[in-house]
Amino acid sequence: MGLIHLLPAITRITTAVVGLVVMKQTYDLLSSDDFARFSLILFSIAVGSAIAAPINRFFWAHNSREVYAQSVLATWVIVFSVLLACNALNAFNYPAKVLTFPIISVAGCLYALSKVLERFTYGQILFEHNFARALLLPLAAALIELLVVSAMQMTKTSSLGLRFALPSVGFIAMMLVFSPTRVYLRTVLTQRKGAREEEGIVVREMRSTQGYSMIALTVLTTLAVMMDRMSLAYFPVRNAGFSADYLLVLSYAIAIQTLLSGSIDLARKHVYRNGDWVCGARVFTHRAFAFFTVTAIGAVAAFPGLQYFQFIPSSIDLALWAALVVRSITLLMLSFACLDYIQSGNVRKAFPPLLLMVSVVAGYLALLGNSESSTIAAIALMTMCVSVSLVLGVRFLNRMPVGENGYARA
Repeated sequence: MGLIHLLPAITRITTAVVGLVVMKQTYDLLSSDDFARFSLILFSIAVGSAIAAPINRFFWAHNSREVYAQSVLATWVIVFSVLLACNALNAFNYPAKVLTFPIISVAGCLYALSKVLERFTYGQILFEHNFARALLLPLAAALIELLVVSAMQMTKTSSLGLRFALPSVGFIAMMLVFSPTRVYLRTVLTQRKGAREEEGIVVREMRSTQGYSMIALTVLTTLAVMMDRMSLAYFPVRNAGFSADYLLVLSYAIAIQTLLSGSIDLARKHVYRNGDWVCGARVFTHRAFAFFTVTAIGAVAAFPGLQYFQFIPSSIDLALWAALVVRSITLLMLSFACLDYIQSGNVRKAFPPLLLMVSVVAGYLALLGNSESSTIAAIALMTMCVSVSLVLGVRFLNRMPVGENGYARA
C-alpha cells in the first residue's frame, strides 16, 4: 500500500534523473556552439509556452476533448512562432552554418509539437484516469530521448537537427502505436474542423485582461529562470566552451527547481485555497521553506562529487554552482510566496518581486560577461538572492492571519 502511494513520486524522480542524463549526453554529443543553439531552442519553447499560459489555464479549467485539441494546436503555433524568431536571430551569429538553420527550424518545430502533445496529453490523462498513469507519459518521452541520444553517441552522430527530430518522431510514433494514447492524437486531427466555438473561446481567453496579466507573469518567470540560455547563445561568455559548460550546469539547477515545483501544487491545497488561508498554512510554509533550504545546502555540498564524476565540468567553480542553485531555490520561494496573489486573481501584485529578480539576473549576466572571474558575479547573485528570499518569506508569513482561526496551528 505504501509503495503504491510512493509510485507517483518515484516516477517523477525517475523522469527527472533520466532528463538530467539525457542533457549530459547531449552536452557530450554536440559541439559547444551546437549545445548553445540547442539551449536556445529549449528557451524559445519555454517562452512560447509562457505566452500561451492563458490557453493552459483555460485547458485546466475546462475538461473536454475539444478544448484539448484546440489547446494543443494553438499552443504549438505560438511556440513555433517564437522558436522561428529566436532561431532566425541566432543565424547571424553563425554565418558559416546559415544553411543549417531551416533544417534546425523544422526539427525544432517537430520537437515543439512533441512537447506540447506531451504536456496536454498528460493533463487529459490526468482528467480521465489518475495521476500515476498520467506521469507515465513524460517518463516514456524521457526514455525515448535517452534511447535516441544513446544511439547517436554509439554511432557518433553529432547532428543538432537529428537531436531534435528523432525523439519527436519516436514520441509521436509511440502515441500512434499504443491505443491508450492513439485516441488523443486522433482527437487533435479530427476535432480541428468541428471546434470553432472552443477556438473562439481560446482566442478570447488570450485577449482578456487576465490573459495579458498571466502572459506577463509567466514570461517574466521564464526570463528569471533561464534568460541565460538566450543571452549565452547570442553573446557567449569568455568562449564557446565555457558557455556550454555553464548552460549544462544551469540545466541541473533548473531541474532542481522543476523537481521541487510539486510543493507549489501542494501549497494550493495546504496553504491558500478557494480565496482563503487554510488551517495549518503557517506550519506547512515553515516546513516547505526549511526543505528548500536543506535542498540548496545539499546540492551545494554535492559539488565535489558531481565534479569528480564529471557531471559538472572543471571550468565551473563552487561559487558559480552555488549561485545557480540558490537562484533556482529563490525563484521557487518567490512562486510559493506569491501563491495567495495568484490564487486570488491579484496577479499584478506578483510583478514587483519578479521584475526585481529579472533585473538581478540581467545584472548578474552583465557582470559575468565583463569580468575575468565568475566568482565576483556569483557572490553578487547569491547575496541578492538570499536577501530577496528572506524578504519574500517574512512578508508571506506576515500576510497570514495568526491564531484567530487556527491558521498558525497544525
